[in-house]
Amino acid sequence: MEKGVLILSLGSDLYGRYAFNLALSIKHTSPDVHITVVHSNNLFRLTEKQMSVFDNLIECPGEYYMSGNKICYINAKLWLDKLTPYKKTLFLDADMIVSPYKSVESIFKKCDNNPFVMVCRGVDVNVSEWINVEEMKEKFDLKKWYDCSSELMYFEDTKVFEKARDIHELFLNGEFYFKNFAGGVPDEACIVPALLISYKKPKFVPFKPSYWEGIENKFMKSEQIFNNFELLSIGGNSASKHIQSIYNLVIKWYGSKTGLATFTYENKMRIQERKLI
Repeated sequence: MEKGVLILSLGSDLYGRYAFNLALSIKHTSPDVHITVVHSNNLFRLTEKQMSVFDNLIECPGEYYMSGNKICYINAKLWLDKLTPYKKTLFLDADMIVSPYKSVESIFKKCDNNPFVMVCRGVDVNVSEWINVEEMKEKFDLKKWYDCSSELMYFEDTKVFEKARDIHELFLNGEFYFKNFAGGVPDEACIVPALLISYKKPKFVPFKPSYWEGIENKFMKSEQIFNNFELLSIGGNSASKHIQSIYNLVIKWYGSKTGLATFTYENKMRIQERKLI
């Protein structure tokens, strides 16, 4: 298949509901965009009508999220190249929705014919909560470190994920320091150096199609968010009451336009693997 959106829904059924919300917002703003959801049999809260927003369902192979005898769903992001059915893939975290004023088509257009693109907020200051950046730069002879996020990744034919899996093994073998994220190695700790090894720098610096309040660090009204960003993210363990309200109002609006019941915001700290962060 030529192109489409790939969403992961693994572990808690909350991610299945969020994946539905995201897919509904995509279909309303871009009806012809093909959507695949990769799941772990956690879509049981969705009705047959709600399931119809997904064009394709793939059950995630256990080996993509198992680490020995331990479940680590975050690992599946390192296998997106094997999971996607598309030549041109836009991967989106489930906990986002599309702006009513925009669409994912603009992201496809901007990223087209580039092997790998991910969210980039700029050149970093060599400080990370999760890893020792200087250690990574020295090991892989990297001149700069970039503040990148895996919540949105576009890819075509790339070796980034293969390299990321190799780096993940180095982390597991104790070669680098890391702080536990959702029960394992932070996925960006593997994907970002793999990107820099492959292409020296991100394709677009900066590249911020999604609004996440944890990074923006400034209050924005809903109109500002949706006029300036393609997507609203509710990533992280929790979101402010302001962002929760915006998310709930917009997803309810999408539901009213499509006749499908939608799901409101829920705090992720009730999910077992999030408690491990």
